Amino acid sequence: MSELKGSFQPVMAFGLLSVAGLLIKPVQHAMLNVFAKKATAVMTNVPGPAQALKFCGSTVEKVMFWVPQSGDIGMGVSILTYA
Repeated sequence: MSELKGSFQPVMAFGLLSVAGLLIKPVQHAMLNVFAKKATAVMTNVPGPAQALKFCGSTVEKVMFWVPQSGDIGMGVSILTYA
């Protein structure tokens, strides 16, 4: 993962997506489809709160979230640390 993060790929993808946001909708969709067709799964790892949270006076025991998916991506894996 460190090797991938240190490569040019994340910077290039971010740059292309930033440019896509400035273009008209049909061009945006075309560019996003290029990315969507190259992926079969999405995975995200989010560091959650280190301490247990309280909501309406009760301690929150479990939290969950869903990884954002687009197009025909078939699988999303979400990892969240909590307390």
